[in-house]
This record gives sequence, structure tokens and C-alpha cells, in this order.
Amino acid sequence: ALYRVLSSRFSGMRLRVYGSCHSNLSLGKSSDVDISIFIPHLNQAKEQFEAGELGANRYEKITRKEVFSCTEILRRQRREF
Repeated sequence: ALYRVLSSRFSGMRLRVYGSCHSNLSLGKSSDVDISIFIPHLNQAKEQFEAGELGANRYEKITRKEVFSCTEILRRQRREF
């Protein structure tokens, strides 16, 4: 469900579970799940920033916009999880 919801907004995105949940070292049902979300166009912006092709303010603005967009999508679709 998480992949379906996010991939409808972020083309080419990938999810990766890591941490204690992934390695089966979690301490029971109260443990959280660590998830990495890879969004290709944000990676492109990061590479442009690191190469000096994109200013820090613009890079931060792009990144914040997408992070808040992701948060809002998840908030609206909370009942599906």
C-alpha cells in the first residue's frame, strides 16, 4: 500500500526497509520500521547541488517541497496503512 500511494506521485521511486525490522532483531510488536524512500528527481537535484550547478537555497526549497508533499500524501492516505 505504501509503495502504491507514493509511486503514484513520485515516478521511479523505490522503498527500502532497513534496521532491526529488516534484520529480524526487533524487540517485539512495539518496534518501528525504518524505511528509506529514493526519489529519482531529488537525487538528480542532490547531484546538481554537489556539482555546484544548483544553489543551496534552491536545493533546500526543492527538497522541502517534496518531503512535505510526501508527508501530506501519507497523512491523507493514513487509513490505508
